[in-house]
Amino acid sequence: MRLIVSFLVLAACTGATAPADTAPTTPDGGTSDAPPPDRALAVAMSRFVVEGDAVKTQPATVAFHDPATGRELGRLEDPESNVFHKVLPWRGGLLTIGGDKARIVSWTGAGSAWTPTVLWEVRFGGEHDRVRDLEIGDVDNDGKDELVVATHDQGVVAVLDEQDDGTWEATELSRDKDTFVHEIELGDVDGDGLLDIFATPSEPNQSSGQSQPGRVVRWELTPDGYAKSEVIAFEDTHAKEILVADLGEGPTLFVVAEGAKGPAGGLSRPARILRMSPEGADESVRTWTQAPVAALLGEAQSRFLVAADVDGDGAKELVATGMNTGLWLLDPKDGGWKAKQLDGSSGGFEQAAIVVDRAIFVASEPGHGKPRQLRRYEISDDGRSKREILHTFEGDGLVWGLADVPWNAR
Repeated sequence: MRLIVSFLVLAACTGATAPADTAPTTPDGGTSDAPPPDRALAVAMSRFVVEGDAVKTQPATVAFHDPATGRELGRLEDPESNVFHKVLPWRGGLLTIGGDKARIVSWTGAGSAWTPTVLWEVRFGGEHDRVRDLEIGDVDNDGKDELVVATHDQGVVAVLDEQDDGTWEATELSRDKDTFVHEIELGDVDGDGLLDIFATPSEPNQSSGQSQPGRVVRWELTPDGYAKSEVIAFEDTHAKEILVADLGEGPTLFVVAEGAKGPAGGLSRPARILRMSPEGADESVRTWTQAPVAALLGEAQSRFLVAADVDGDGAKELVATGMNTGLWLLDPKDGGWKAKQLDGSSGGFEQAAIVVDRAIFVASEPGHGKPRQLRRYEISDDGRSKREILHTFEGDGLVWGLADVPWNAR
């Protein structure tokens, strides 16, 4: 947790010109008798209180906000966890993952009353027990969705399969001591009709902020089970974010490689976004080629990459967030990629982002006394961006993820 606090203090913005602010339709914190929206923005977070050198963690929290006004609609708290790394809509309710107990919880309820059902909770034997990421999909081709999870800090990647009695059985694909797995992605990149599993193991995060080496690995379902192979390895950096998205040419794997630091500690190479393509039909000798998408100049870490049509031209773009350099739009028009910094005043260790109906929602947490804010960005048909400050977060904490979830339908 102290490492996270230090990153919040160190995360600085570039001073680039930001879009002009506009006010939300209704002021944040509107009257409680206002009609509830059909959908809410779920903000998964960890909260803590810093008292001198001591960091006191609070219950893991999901805060629900009206996406139009920023008004907080309610909260879900789990006293058994200190962080929610992700929240997802799930079977009419919600699914959360977190730590420091590694657990996956299904939540049902209405209003402020939520009932938890623990689907999976396990101890790995390391310093921390955390479920760091989760994706949902039919990876074993049985017609039912599985839960694919990544954990800190024993390098566990596991597939959870639902049994007839409603319990979940885990099949571990990997377990590597002193290894952080930051991200899971699912996708049929090779066109064989099966969802492959991609993950990003690395050495543990460094308290100095120095980037550690890591890899991107892949599991493919075979008649003998899941076969593991390597997509790309980095000697002086790693990937905290990967994305499988179809931008018009079929599902493609994008890898965000963190920036590399030189001997003096300065940034010798900025964070880069790479497009990875499989080569060869024979899986046993398949290789992956990389093509550059963009370099985020001045950026050390990009933790969120989202594919969506945000400018209304009928084609998807990539939206990336940078710890130090804010919000970026990566446009693949005209046979090449164009990188545009939308807002250099944003930032944060995570800087979670999501796109809903062309609107980009960002949890900006730039540190240095700057306010932690929930922001919405809209890009007009002529390419101009508009920013709205929906909500200002109180207290210390980190936002780890955003989700678009039903609200009235609960």
